[in-house]
Amino acid sequence: MRTEPKMVALYGAYVRAFAAHEDAMRCILEAHDAELSQTTLRRAESRLVIFYSLVYVLIEGMRECGLSDDRLEDLLVSPYFIKLRKLRNSTFFFPPGATPVDRHQEFLGTGEGATWMIEVWRELNRWFADNVRAATSAAAMQ
Repeated sequence: MRTEPKMVALYGAYVRAFAAHEDAMRCILEAHDAELSQTTLRRAESRLVIFYSLVYVLIEGMRECGLSDDRLEDLLVSPYFIKLRKLRNSTFFFPPGATPVDRHQEFLGTGEGATWMIEVWRELNRWFADNVRAATSAAAMQ
C-alpha cells in the first residue's frame, strides 16, 4: 500500500467506516435486546445509513486512487451500488427532490441491500487487511 497522502486519506475513510459499522452493530444489538420502540428502531436505522454512506465514500476513494479489486468490482455491478450512491447523497447532501427517507428505502426496503452490503463490507475488509499487511511487510524490509 502506497503511503502518499491520498492513501492515508483512504485508510482514514476505512477507519471511519469501520467505526460506524461497530456503532451500527452495537445499536442494532441494543435495539434487539430492548423494547422495540420507534425511537430505538430509528436510532439503529440512522446508524446503519451512516455506515452504508461511508462505505460508498470509501469505494469512491479507492477509485479516485486508481485502486480496484476483481472480487469487489464484481459486486459493484449490482443495481444496489447505484441505490447506495443515492442513499449516500441523501444522507450527506440536502435533497432537492425526494425526501431522504424515500432514497433510503430504495436501498433498505427489501433487505436485499443489506445482504449485498454484507458481501461488499467483507471484501473491503479483506482488501484492506491484505494491503495493510503488504505495506507493513514492505516497510519492515526497508
